[in-house]
Amino acid sequence: ILNKGFDEINEMLSKLAAYVKMLFHQVSDCYICQHSHSHGGNIWNSYSMYFMENMEHELAHLPKGEHVMGTPTPDIQKCCYALFKEVYKDTYTRILEKWKEAKELENMDSTIAQCQLLFDKTKKNLNHTFNALSKVHGFEGIYLLARQVINQDTALRHAFTTPSAEKATLKFFAECCCAGDDKITSHFKAHI
Repeated sequence: ILNKGFDEINEMLSKLAAYVKMLFHQVSDCYICQHSHSHGGNIWNSYSMYFMENMEHELAHLPKGEHVMGTPTPDIQKCCYALFKEVYKDTYTRILEKWKEAKELENMDSTIAQCQLLFDKTKKNLNHTFNALSKVHGFEGIYLLARQVINQDTALRHAFTTPSAEKATLKFFAECCCAGDDKITSHFKAHI
């Protein structure tokens, strides 16, 4: 019964993707994001950064007569945030997430420290996504994340397994590949 239902969902998402002219994975990612009940981070912090960069535009949304001299108080910023959420009801979190991603890409200089920060953030987000999918939808999985420059990026590698898949994965790597995480990661990095 479940497989039949999943096939129907897959077909609906495929039709929806064709209708809105988006890739299937974009539509399914959007669906998962909206229905997985996972928390992608503190949106207030993202808005605070957005507010500081777009202060004049955000303050313009305040009701007539409210003029701000100098640095806006936290109460003014909260009011602007409430107005921002009201204007962009269904999309404000996505807007702020995309804005934050764009800022990160814009400021990416590829220094070792920046690469490490970006890698750690990506690892944290992927771990969170895998755990949310496991908890909410029963999906299990593994992933291997590594940067390609072998001699420079030794610390930029990570293997993750959801709890239910961990025993099977360890058994597979140990018995079939005769390797642990380090050796598998080394082979992976040699191929990317």
